[in-house]
Formats: sequence, C-alpha cells, structure tokens
Amino acid sequence: MTKVMTESGWVYVVLVVDWFSKKIVGHRAGYQSRSHEWLQALEMGIQAHFPEGVREQGLSLMSDNGCQPTGKAFVRECAILGILQAFTSYNNPKGNVDTERTMRTIKEELFWLHEWRSLEHLADALSGWIELFNTTYLHSALGWKTPQCVHQQAGKKRKDTPLKAA
Repeated sequence: MTKVMTESGWVYVVLVVDWFSKKIVGHRAGYQSRSHEWLQALEMGIQAHFPEGVREQGLSLMSDNGCQPTGKAFVRECAILGILQAFTSYNNPKGNVDTERTMRTIKEELFWLHEWRSLEHLADALSGWIELFNTTYLHSALGWKTPQCVHQQAGKKRKDTPLKAA
C-alpha cells in the first residue's frame, strides 16, 4: 500500500499482484485504508480471474504485517475463500519484493509525475496505467514477456497461485 496526495486529501492505493506472472490483478484507491479496502482489491482479482470460485485453487497471499491484512475481517475472509496467508518478517520489504517493485514503478512513472485533483482523477489514471503495465511492460524475470502474456500462457496449468498485496 502507498498513499498519494491529491487536492482533496490523501488517497491510499492497494495492489494485488500475481507472484507468478507479475500481473496486477486487483487494485483499490480510496480515502481510507482499512481491511475493507484491501478486501476490495483482493476481490477484484478473484472475480476477474476465478469467476467459478477460488476455493480449492491453492491460492496464497503474501503481505506485510500491517493492520489491514492482519485484521480479523481480512483474515476471516481469506480463510472463508481458502486463501493461505503468509506474512513477511517485520521491517523486511524484500519479503514482498515483487509488489514493492511494482509500487515503486507506479510511483516513478505515474504518481510522482502529476499533481492529482481528486481520488477519481487518480483512480482513472491508475486503471489506465495498470492496463498498460500488464499488457506492454516486458520483464526480464519473465523471459522478456509481459505479465498478461505469461498469465495467459500459464492458463489453468497452475494450481498453486501465490498473490502478493501491498
């Protein structure tokens, strides 16, 4: 999670990244950063990529030890969905390196380049940037393929699909 200043106040941005393909599968921008907003980002990814349901998919979710992913509501929802939660060790951003690197790229290429008028202005730009990232960014770790390409090639071959949230 990160926060970005807009003319109307701080906006908190949560990402859910597929660890395997590096695809941003869910995101949420809002004026608050509670477990509820983190769940909305997670649900976006689940609904888009598991329309038949997520149970029995072997999903894992890596996150830091913040109050949102460790909150009762978030932990309960992950358990209901059959998502195994894993947490980085304290003060160890390398434990969630894929998401942290993606967040850095968003900051450098989007957030820090503009003065944001509002939540809506930022959220619209973020959605467009994520689409561009997923479909055009080539990653050396993916054999110089895009996240979308790797995600599509893997298809339903993967049973264990770790996700990361920040």
